[in-house]
Amino acid sequence: MLTGRYEGETFSLQVRLSVNHDRLEAVGLDPFGRRGFHLRWGVDGVTSERAEWLPDGVNPGNVLADIVFSHWPAPELKAELENQGYALRERAGTRDILFDGRSVVHISYDTVAGDVWNGRLSLANRILGYEIDIDSREIR
Repeated sequence: MLTGRYEGETFSLQVRLSVNHDRLEAVGLDPFGRRGFHLRWGVDGVTSERAEWLPDGVNPGNVLADIVFSHWPAPELKAELENQGYALRERAGTRDILFDGRSVVHISYDTVAGDVWNGRLSLANRILGYEIDIDSREIR
């Protein structure tokens, strides 16, 4: 479950995420089961669809970035961030994306044994001005 806050609005979406070695697919559904977005990332690039009724602050591209920032293994994320002029700082239960030494994205984790796919995380994007909470459970 993803709960977000942006410009005084709060929204909730159930996000179904499928990840394997060559693709990531995410579908966001509102509490009534309406599809808010559909996102695909694979060898052919990124494609997304977005419902008109979603709040302006809900952007499938940001959802993808947030998944990468919060769930990708640190070595791969750090290398990519450094290529873009950013840095990664990890401390117990937190992760920060830094630009010029300042945190631009802050993530705090409340997970079981460090498993980011099972538990709760909170992410604050200080550049775009939104916050999200994600409660996730891995289903195999």
